[in-house]
Formats: sequence, structure tokens, C-alpha cells
Amino acid sequence: MTERMGGTARRRPRLGRGLVAAGASVLVMASAIGGCDRGNDGGDGADPVRDAFDARDRFAECDPVILEQGEEFQLPPAALDCLAAPIDGSAPNAELRVEYPTVEGDPIVHHFRTRAGRDTMEIVIDPSADEFGSVEGRHWRRCEVPFTRDDLDLGCP
Repeated sequence: MTERMGGTARRRPRLGRGLVAAGASVLVMASAIGGCDRGNDGGDGADPVRDAFDARDRFAECDPVILEQGEEFQLPPAALDCLAAPIDGSAPNAELRVEYPTVEGDPIVHHFRTRAGRDTMEIVIDPSADEFGSVEGRHWRRCEVPFTRDDLDLGCP
């Protein structure tokens, strides 16, 4: 799926058995759990979602996934297993970093975080380096969505 925002075309990533398409900064998924928190700098440069993320508890890190321009791939099984481990009860918490470029090459970073005893996943999106995106589009976003191994179509509403 390609979306147009701020004059640039972007694709949304799809993890799991589906493909991860390079280039998306805005993902759409109706979340049955929780909503989306968006940073709002109010002109002073502060972004509460980024600030909360910077102050977060550190989780075990899965090997990061970094896409090249135009690259499409399936999520490596080890990355999916790493994210699923806390939900399966074999690890306390996990975090996966996925980075991919916009059409112009600016990095968009997603952090996917899972916790033991929960069947949801926290997603934190950092589009702040997208120099060609709109100012609103560069605010960090956070949401919590159901976790599924079958077809992780991830995003914040």
C-alpha cells in the first residue's frame, strides 16, 4: 500500500509472513486496544512520546532489521521469535528496532516492544528524521496493538 503525505510516497511495512515494504512513515491499523499517542512539540521542541520513550525501561534487544532503499523482505524468523518470546513465557521482555528509508532516503524507525504476561505489543514510531515530511508527520507516535505471529500488519491509527 502506498500513501502520499507531505508530497512523498511511502509504503507501510508488513511483518511476519507478509512482506515488509520499505518507505512508510504512517501506518494504518485500527487498534482494538489502546489508542495512539502523538507527540506535540507546541513550538518548543518537546515531544512527550519521544521523551517517554527515552526514559523507558530497557528490554532485551532483538537483532535490528535495517532495510535498504526499495528493499522488501520477510521478517527474519529469529526477529519474530524474539518478539514472541515474552508472550510465550520464555523471556521477560523484548524490543525490535526496524529502520527503513523514505523515498528520499530519510530513516523512519519503528520500535516494537513485547512484555511477559501480555498479548499486546507496544509500537513507537520515530519519523523525526523525515526532512521532507510535514511537521505534523515528524512527531513520534505510540500505540498498543494485539500481537499475532501469523500476520503482523503493524501500525498506529
